[in-house]
Amino acid sequence: MGLTLTHVSFTYQGTASKAIDDVSLDLQPGRFYGVVGATGAGKSTLCHIFSGLIPHFLKGSLDGEVALDGQPTSAIPIDEIATRVGYVFQNPFDQLSHITYRVDDEVAFGLQNFGLPRDEIVARVTHALEVLRLADLRDRYPFHLSGGQLQRLAVASVLAMSPDIVVMDEPTSQLDPQGTREVFQAVADLRASGVTVVLVEHKVDLLAAHVDELIALGDGRVVCQGSPRAVFASPVFGDLGVNRPQMAELALQLGFAGEAEALPLSPTELMKHYGFEALHAD
Repeated sequence: MGLTLTHVSFTYQGTASKAIDDVSLDLQPGRFYGVVGATGAGKSTLCHIFSGLIPHFLKGSLDGEVALDGQPTSAIPIDEIATRVGYVFQNPFDQLSHITYRVDDEVAFGLQNFGLPRDEIVARVTHALEVLRLADLRDRYPFHLSGGQLQRLAVASVLAMSPDIVVMDEPTSQLDPQGTREVFQAVADLRASGVTVVLVEHKVDLLAAHVDELIALGDGRVVCQGSPRAVFASPVFGDLGVNRPQMAELALQLGFAGEAEALPLSPTELMKHYGFEALHAD
């Protein structure tokens, strides 16, 4: 299932400036997309458009076309969009039900609201817990989990809905390094299961190591898009107020002038590019 935006602009009700301005994107099935940009660049608005919260809940002026598998999202009921595009909030406390006492019951909560048969609910919950590596915690009280585990639970509750696309808005912003690693592993597991993933994230080193394609926003517009190396090597990226991965920045500071797809993104690549490995071997 594909999700396309064609010359999409959006202005929130009561404001004058466009939060998203003439954005065209074509998200292909099974790919992992990263979205970066400074505060106010339009990242969360883009997530709201992807998930159908715009125009179904958040009001304003929407121009252009947003289509899910060729059908305008404005014509698809929001409950149907929710089964096809899962949305993981920045803060799991905003997403979880707060009324369940077990991890597996939390994952089942949305499925029960949709009235699915019990056997199907059990199968989906089991699958989601296995994919997110929570099976051994299924009987735990949700709010006794660590931050990383809690965010993985939020992802599991979305995955259980069997969406084709999962949109995640800065899910590691409140997590320590261990929790961040857990969430990125969860995202990798999602992608391996065939789900299209859109991840808004400030931790560019991790994005560089995982995503297929990077979308950089500035003032509501797509400034550059492509492979992580191509985007980080782009001269216009430096004007966005977003950090590059450390090794990419160091390479550019050292005068990197090669092909964009050769831009080093890891210490090993940097050493190899500048011949430090050979020097060390001597």
